[in-house]
Amino acid sequence: MQPGRPFIPIHGKIIKMAAIDTTVAALAKRNWAEDNKGPTAVFVMVGLVAVGLLGLWLTKAFGKRKAARAAAASRV
Repeated sequence: MQPGRPFIPIHGKIIKMAAIDTTVAALAKRNWAEDNKGPTAVFVMVGLVAVGLLGLWLTKAFGKRKAARAAAASRV
């Protein structure tokens, strides 16, 4: 058995998984992001927009929570 190849030990026996072995070999041969620069750039932009929108939503939610606490404290 070659080092770095996926295997599953079952009751002392080593069973190679051909599907994982093929996938690992295919991923090691080429770099998808390097071959497809356009889609990679789009994924990065969409991810940045998603993180920005999540940050905006969290800021608004924490602001509402803080305002509600301040209002409740002023009533007491």
